[in-house]
Amino acid sequence: MLGLFTAEFKRIFTHAGVVFIIVVGPLFYALLYPLPYKSDIVTKQKIALVDADESALSRRLIRMLESTQGISIAYRPSSMQEAKALLEHEKVYGIVLIPKFFERQIYTSTPAHVELYANANYFLIYAAIANATLDAINALGDQIKLHKARFESQRPQEPNLLTLQSIPLFNPSLGYLNYALANALIFILHQTLLMGTSMLTCTPNTRLRASSFLEALGAILVRCLCFMGVYLFYIFLYFGVLFPYYHIHIHANPTTLLAFGAVFLLATASCGVVLGTYLSKPIRATQILLLASLPMIFMMGFIWPFELLPSALRVLLQAVPAYHAISGMVMLNQLGADLSATLTHLSALVIIAFIALFWGAFRLTRLKG
Repeated sequence: MLGLFTAEFKRIFTHAGVVFIIVVGPLFYALLYPLPYKSDIVTKQKIALVDADESALSRRLIRMLESTQGISIAYRPSSMQEAKALLEHEKVYGIVLIPKFFERQIYTSTPAHVELYANANYFLIYAAIANATLDAINALGDQIKLHKARFESQRPQEPNLLTLQSIPLFNPSLGYLNYALANALIFILHQTLLMGTSMLTCTPNTRLRASSFLEALGAILVRCLCFMGVYLFYIFLYFGVLFPYYHIHIHANPTTLLAFGAVFLLATASCGVVLGTYLSKPIRATQILLLASLPMIFMMGFIWPFELLPSALRVLLQAVPAYHAISGMVMLNQLGADLSATLTHLSALVIIAFIALFWGAFRLTRLKG
């Protein structure tokens, strides 16, 4: 038995294409993908401010805007046309317009509208600019109310009896790392493992051979277990090293997460073997899976809601190990769910693994004949 595993590991690590996919791929993406989102708390975004009123009150609002953490007034154009040109060339990401007669409207109790134009293509930047502008306007409004209550012959207004305190669960930074990184890394494991097993299976000198169904089943199981041994290292690396390094919250029991991950790896590796039995050239595996990666990642449920997908795609996703792995492992780790809450996805992975193992064995016996 030990000789079978030794021979299989030799096949894996002497295949240059497979080594590149299963070693360089997961490490490269694990280190590269999080870099753009490492500092995912957005501060001091550049805006242009157009002050059409040029009053004492408008200058006070400008000072309050400058004191916020979310925005930085980079330009003070004299007209909206100049400000829009700055926005179009992305020299700024937002425009705040203080309208003419702003001060007069405030002191005559006429509603005054401060206008915000912001580039909504960048969600975090837009949210930072909008929230900072809203905070400054609300703070100025509170000061004006206190001023009126103090100097006018009216009874001071009672403080608000109800206030809203927003507590962002599972994603305290409101950024992409906690939201998307765990999902993306699991998908990377899925795709590279599929490529590696299918490439090795369809390569002539590493193709599995068996004289009976049981022998074929055993050979596939050995191959899957060898790949699982390699990829369990990545689960340790991702969840045990990279997640703490990037300050991604970890709530899962390590043993539970590892057991769930092992089932996911077995299901994925066995599917890769099945795919390899249908291919004649290793390059076909990378071509097919790379082309499929972009539409697949949009169907995983964390970029576009799973419930809004067409029903046919939702049914198709039930046969994709990555969907169940992302749903289950994120529930365990990021949401702190019990294993019982993920039994649906865990059962689906077990079923996929059994079907793929037997299907692969059947394919191998047919190919021999």
